[in-house]
Amino acid sequence: MEKNRPYHIKHSLPGRLRVAFPALAGRREPISLITTRLTDEKGITHVRASHFCGSITLCYDPEIVKKEFLLDTLQQITREKVLPSDILLPTVKETTAIQHPPSLNDRKTKNIRRLWNLAGGISVGVGIAGVFLPLLPTVPLFLLAGFCYWRGSPRFYNRLISIGPLGRLIDNFQKGKGLPAKTKKRAVVFMWFSIVTSMIFFLTGTASRLVLLLAGIGATIYILRIKTSDPLIAAPKHREIPLKTD
Repeated sequence: MEKNRPYHIKHSLPGRLRVAFPALAGRREPISLITTRLTDEKGITHVRASHFCGSITLCYDPEIVKKEFLLDTLQQITREKVLPSDILLPTVKETTAIQHPPSLNDRKTKNIRRLWNLAGGISVGVGIAGVFLPLLPTVPLFLLAGFCYWRGSPRFYNRLISIGPLGRLIDNFQKGKGLPAKTKKRAVVFMWFSIVTSMIFFLTGTASRLVLLLAGIGATIYILRIKTSDPLIAAPKHREIPLKTD
C-alpha cells in the first residue's frame, strides 16, 4: 500500500537516510526549522540539510532508532506548527528508496560489537566465579563488563546495571561519576593481596613476576586517579534500546 508523504526518500542505508521536500527547494527557513526539530530526537546523531534542493540527510544509531520511526517522525513534524503559515506541503507519492546492501563498515561495526559483547560475557562469568574464588577480583571484572556492554549492547548493559547496588556502581563509573572512596580502597587492597599471593605461590619466573608487578602498579595508579564520588550512589538510568517496529 502506497503512503502519501510530503517528501521523497532519496537514499537509504543502515544508519543513514536522505529525504527531499520538493516544495521546500530554495527555502532556507523551513528547512532550518525542520533540521532544528530533528536534532532533538533520540537516536539521531547528525543532521545535514541543503536548502537549495530541499533535502535533509539524517545519520542515526540503528541500535536506538529504526528508519520507519524516523519517517513517521518526519511526517509528524510536517504536521506540527513549526513551519511558517505560508508554507503548504503537498503530498507526494513515496518513491522506492535506493536500498544498498550493508557496507563493509557496517559489517565491521557489527562484528566489533559482537566482540565487545563476548568480552563482557567473559568478564561477567569470571566475576561470578570470583564470588566463590578469593583470588579473583569481582567488582573490577563487573566494571570491565559494563565497559564492554556499553560499547556492545544497550540491552545487555541495562540488564547488568539492574543488579542492585553493584549495578548502580557500574553505571555511575561508566558515566564518569566516579567510585566511592571505600570501593577504591577495597579494590586496591584486594588487588595487591591477589598479586602478592600469585607471586609467592604460583609464579616462579622473574620475568612473569616483574610483569605482574608493573601491571599492579599501573592498575593502582589508574584506580587512585578515578574521581571519588558520594557514597550515596544515584540510581542508574537505563540506555535506550532499539525500537521494535512492524
